[in-house]
Amino acid sequence: MKDVLSDQTLWVLEALEKAGYEAYVVGGCVRDYLMNKLPHDIDITTSATPDEMKTVFGDSVVAETGICHGTLSVCVEGEWFEITTYRIDGKYEDNRHPKDVLFSNKLEDDLSRRDFTINAMAYNPKRGLVDRFGGQAHIQEKIISTVGDAEIRFHEDGLRILRALRFASVLDFSLDEKTVNALHSCKILLKNIAAERIFSEMNAFLLGKSAGKILQTFSDVFSILFHELAPMVGFEQRTPYHCYDVFLHTIQALDAAIPDSDVRWAILFHDGGKPACYYRDEEGDHFKGHGKISAEIATRVLSRLKADKATINRVKFLVLYHDANVFSDEVKIKRLLAERSPEDVGKLLEVQKADGAAHAPAARNRFGDFSNMTERLQRVVASNPCVKVKNLALSGHDLANLGVPRGKSMGMILQTLLDGVIEGKCENTKESLRAYFNRIEKSSL
Repeated sequence: MKDVLSDQTLWVLEALEKAGYEAYVVGGCVRDYLMNKLPHDIDITTSATPDEMKTVFGDSVVAETGICHGTLSVCVEGEWFEITTYRIDGKYEDNRHPKDVLFSNKLEDDLSRRDFTINAMAYNPKRGLVDRFGGQAHIQEKIISTVGDAEIRFHEDGLRILRALRFASVLDFSLDEKTVNALHSCKILLKNIAAERIFSEMNAFLLGKSAGKILQTFSDVFSILFHELAPMVGFEQRTPYHCYDVFLHTIQALDAAIPDSDVRWAILFHDGGKPACYYRDEEGDHFKGHGKISAEIATRVLSRLKADKATINRVKFLVLYHDANVFSDEVKIKRLLAERSPEDVGKLLEVQKADGAAHAPAARNRFGDFSNMTERLQRVVASNPCVKVKNLALSGHDLANLGVPRGKSMGMILQTLLDGVIEGKCENTKESLRAYFNRIEKSSL
């Protein structure tokens, strides 16, 4: 691993060792290296106390970022390192943070307090890998397992429940029996987790290659976070368009979706409104208006998680239009581009592709061939069409010169001209727009 550590990292380790202390890189960076991934965030653990670290790094920029838990941040040639004293965590009173910590001079004490075996390994260039809990074997076996008793680990910090699921999703790992049992028995602890942390973990979880599988297996756990999911589980869709219940359809669509957080949040709740608007008649099951209700659900969930307004707005749009036939011709695409950015419209097409892939085979291309839709959208965007009044070649000032009074009537005429451009009835040039305006004027007489 020494060959992938920066010179600055090696300098920090050596500085602590020259002063008589132990020092190791620890946690995720060791895990990533063993998985043949380039380590990014480098965390260091040491037998030195914070005061001793200040002495060692007296000539460097030092920030007391977590001094009460034994953590200092040290800047070495522009690179920041979090360095933490070996410690034993005290009692967890809020299912999230230890009330106090006890510093230790034993590396094993520090490793034994960590969440999962794959994150409880340390490395020193001279001493090599330290793996007291079988983390390396679990990486090879693709297993997520807690360090020690799973229920104790989760009661210490409820966020570890969601971290376990996130690691399983992102790394495409399974969870061992003790961890699975504790996930189910301790799931209520998720109610104690801050909304912002849930949103952050869920963003990473949804992008994982196994997100659908983990969501299906642990639907009861995720329903603690999102009670809106529970009505979807097992809710049948007896229509020619579907071959799965609402929840399994969602799982299939999630697996088919591109790894984009907006797209996957939209997929998660795109049919969430179906149970609320369901009715049945002699023609079968119906879910009319479910897009609007689903968009409201998605908005409510993301607002509850304190997501940023831009994300909420995008996901709401994607859910609202996920079932709309808007890519079948260029005029519809241009009208959509009048309201949303090309990026947002592209994401909507991705949502529809994923949704279509989870339909019954005969209904997967009910709006047309998706490759044709993709080419059509790319062609329209590349043409840089005029889709807003402000981009018309004929302005309000030009209309005023033609005798049109300013006010509501001028606004209506400008919109009519824009519609003409979008629908291909005229070109976006002054000459063509004037001629189209004259035709409109004559037809209104």
